[in-house]
Parts: sequence; C-alpha cells; structure tokens
Amino acid sequence: MGLLTFYLNKPLSYFYPPQLFEDVVSNRMDELSLEMQMYFEEIYGDELKRLAIDVIKIFAQFDPTELVVNSADLIANRLEHEEEIIKFLKNRSNK
Repeated sequence: MGLLTFYLNKPLSYFYPPQLFEDVVSNRMDELSLEMQMYFEEIYGDELKRLAIDVIKIFAQFDPTELVVNSADLIANRLEHEEEIIKFLKNRSNK
C-alpha cells in the first residue's frame, strides 16, 4: 500500500472510507504521533515533506546511549582538566 500511495501521490487515507481510517488512526496513534502527523500535513510541497521524513529517520536511528559510550574517553579527558575548563569558561563569560 505504501508504494501505491507514493506513486499515486495520495495519502493512505485516500484508499479507506473516512470513518474506518479515523478509527484505525485514533486507535493506533498516540497524541504525539497525531500531532506530528497534523504538522506534517501542513508542510508545503513534497520536497519539504521528503526532507522532514529524512530528518525523522535520522532521529529514529539516533542512540543516545551509543553517543555517551563513544564519548566516554572525551568526557573523562575533560574531567581530568575540569578546573582549567571552568576557569576558561569563567574568563570567557566575563568578556
């Protein structure tokens, strides 16, 4: 069905009776998903909609745990020099 909606440039709701689609969507989507869908529909043009989808895909693939694990050495190094960093930031904020 996804390919059909893509190639015909029609939303999924186009292929279902309105009441059925509303029942399915309201039962399967939480408030945040519905809000995201609402704003997505307000995006002008397919190019910007495609860009929004690509951005959401990046967020979906983001793993904050992996970020912390991969940054552990950098964080530890900075903690070793914590006093220098604090002094630097204080001096910078006074300028």
